[in-house]
Amino acid sequence: MRFLRICLCLLVLGSAAVAAPSAEAQANLSEKLTEILKEAQRAEAQRLYERAIELYQQVLLTGVADASQRRELLKLRAVAYERTNELLKAETDFTAAINVEPVDPGAYADRGYFYLRRGRYPDALEDFVSGSRLAPKNAVFQYGAGRVLVAMKNDLGAVALYSEAITLDPNEGANYLARAEAQVRLKRFDEAVADYSRALKLRLKTRNDWFFAYLGRGYAEIQRDRYDSAVEDLDQALRLMPKDLQALLWRGLAQERRGNIDQAIDDYEHAFQLAPRDNWVRLSLQRLRSY
Repeated sequence: MRFLRICLCLLVLGSAAVAAPSAEAQANLSEKLTEILKEAQRAEAQRLYERAIELYQQVLLTGVADASQRRELLKLRAVAYERTNELLKAETDFTAAINVEPVDPGAYADRGYFYLRRGRYPDALEDFVSGSRLAPKNAVFQYGAGRVLVAMKNDLGAVALYSEAITLDPNEGANYLARAEAQVRLKRFDEAVADYSRALKLRLKTRNDWFFAYLGRGYAEIQRDRYDSAVEDLDQALRLMPKDLQALLWRGLAQERRGNIDQAIDDYEHAFQLAPRDNWVRLSLQRLRSY
């Protein structure tokens, strides 16, 4: 699930006063609160998380009437608390967001990922299951539960959950990418290549996803002794991240195995510049230069 985004919509607030505020007063208040939220966004961009927390607190203390807006503010403050390592306060806000009525199943996913980041795997798994019960057709919960099982070194179970996520949302490339990575760790390289290919056809959303799809498929192709295909994929990965050590090493290996010694040496030399203390790279260069 994509993590929290700053919501800068105008907040329509209820008043604690006996007399209802005028339309002009409501407009002025909404404008002021919007400026506070914009300032909080700027503070987060500058990593001034304590300041962002203060600003979110200002808005929450006004008594936000709209449930979805209050829930979003609580989640935003929870993220800021987590970044300042105030973990108990972060958990409290994530839980408060879940308790806002009507319940939003997505709030369970947010707290589930918080627990996952903290290494609290049973709690994370419970939240993803709870969210799935409320929204059984939403694949984000199976995907999140799969991430938990990966963290628990249960790739076989993760593959099953990713497969459920794919059944629910067959057009989401991230589901195939995650299953492909688990298949690689299980040494199911044919299945991994098929999943990487599906993920790439579905147009992945981020540069990192594209990179890892090409990198992973390139590695799987090496394991299938398909070195030409591996080099093509690793070329694409290195276009995205030219100084990635792993991509250079794997492309060097693929070049070496298909007999392109000069190209392999070139890749290993670039890798050596990035990791001069890597013994494997040094020995590989010595071996190839001896040819």
